[in-house]
Amino acid sequence: MTSVIGNNAPHLPFLMNLCHSKRINRYYASSLLAMLLISPAAVAQTVKPASNVRAERRIAATNVAFAAFEKGDVLSAIASIDISLDRESNAPHVDLQTARILSSVCYQFKNGGNASRASEVARIAVGKAALPQGRMRTKDAAAALVLSAELNEYVLGDTPRARQLFQEALLIDPHLRSAQNGEQRLSAIENAATAKSAANTFLLQRSATTKR
Repeated sequence: MTSVIGNNAPHLPFLMNLCHSKRINRYYASSLLAMLLISPAAVAQTVKPASNVRAERRIAATNVAFAAFEKGDVLSAIASIDISLDRESNAPHVDLQTARILSSVCYQFKNGGNASRASEVARIAVGKAALPQGRMRTKDAAAALVLSAELNEYVLGDTPRARQLFQEALLIDPHLRSAQNGEQRLSAIENAATAKSAANTFLLQRSATTKR
């Protein structure tokens, strides 16, 4: 075990916080510890760039949060995410980090066919990313709006709200490609629906006229 911890020294502050946290269920805490300490990939690497360490934390937190949400333990899910967050001054806003992990959990449920749980997690993620202007840096605020827009589009099925959020993101950053693509995609869908509705109305009117 000593060699494993030695290889994963960058994780120690995170692990110590986890071990002493009273907010997270002990089962999920032990699962997260196991993923970080005895993962073969972790043991094989003796030196880890900071970006790799952060990525491993996010993956571990996502997996533990998924397991917790699956059991209906929302508090442990949120606590496991909170402990994993990067709080360096140059890191993305903590609410954006949280929303991104929740988004990953949400899509796991969606891809697994659990639509109700996906919607539950999506709403929590959208709540974390809500009203980013003024409380997040410009880049983070735009990213938060795009994340919320995509969850509204793909998970919650609220395309008008999704388009509105894409547009808000473009007001912050007019060159943000993900927001541009999203707004254009939903605009095309809306235009197609409008055209189809107009065509159906025309056919109904013509049919009524013919019957007379």
